[in-house]
Amino acid sequence: MSTHIHYDNLDADLSVGIQNLNLLDKKQKGLFVSRSALLRELAYTVCSGGSASAEEIQKSYDSVFKHVSAKSPPSEAKAFFGLLSSAEKIEICKEIVSLADTKEAFRESILGDNEPCRDSAVKKIAYVKNNFTDSAYLAFSDSSDEFRCAYFESFDAICEDVHSGESEFCILPIETSSDGKLLSFYSMIDRYEFKIVSTCTVEHKDGSRFTKFALIGRSIALSEDSIKKGTKLELRISRSSSTESPLYEILRAAEACNMKLFRIDSLPLSYNDSMLSHYAVFDVYGSDLKAFITYLALEHPQCYALGIYFEK
Repeated sequence: MSTHIHYDNLDADLSVGIQNLNLLDKKQKGLFVSRSALLRELAYTVCSGGSASAEEIQKSYDSVFKHVSAKSPPSEAKAFFGLLSSAEKIEICKEIVSLADTKEAFRESILGDNEPCRDSAVKKIAYVKNNFTDSAYLAFSDSSDEFRCAYFESFDAICEDVHSGESEFCILPIETSSDGKLLSFYSMIDRYEFKIVSTCTVEHKDGSRFTKFALIGRSIALSEDSIKKGTKLELRISRSSSTESPLYEILRAAEACNMKLFRIDSLPLSYNDSMLSHYAVFDVYGSDLKAFITYLALEHPQCYALGIYFEK
């Protein structure tokens, strides 16, 4: 049995359908504006108009959006806040950023130790000397006389030197063309709660292999001038045995902040090979990095920022 299409009726139906879609679109835009205004009001309340400390902001945010306090909202509110998208949470964080200096408020949790190193340690780089690390040192110091080097016989020793404040930085290998990410060295970065400040790639003599080195410090120096084209943010995204991985939500939030995913490596945890840690690297040039840092601190404090760096 054949079906005959009556084009006159089809055009009329399409016209009505398009008109209805346009009306719905206008209503949806109006509702979106109202919803955004209400979320901004909530953000204002969370940070007390900009006068709240980082601890107070976190507590208020948890109370409103995570419902961990004794005075949690009623069930209807819980259902509503549970439906907020990552993009909407980013909008809330943008508003919080506009009201409070969140770069400083959440510095310790995301950017690392803000204690200045002693004068004798400034621009002092510790490393285990060999031909490859010599090349890395020259790249990181830009052959400047302002930098000084200190040689050690073990990687543990150079980490201890930075941890104790004797040196400002140390150099660690973090990747090779043959083995990929060097998890033993990433574990050292985790153990000492260090941050990656810069990276460089050293070619082997035959030109077919390379080793990537990282300049490691106790904190990330974040300023408008430090974020240039090619600047990367690297995160370690893990989950506990009782929670789902936040990878999807973090990727959506990064997209909402105009951050571009550069690469991602998923590796089994050393203590449980059925669970994965994700190492995600984003290009953050031109992004709303402050809002994203605020989002991580408030929503995913278990997510560790390994560094914000530029490759030499």
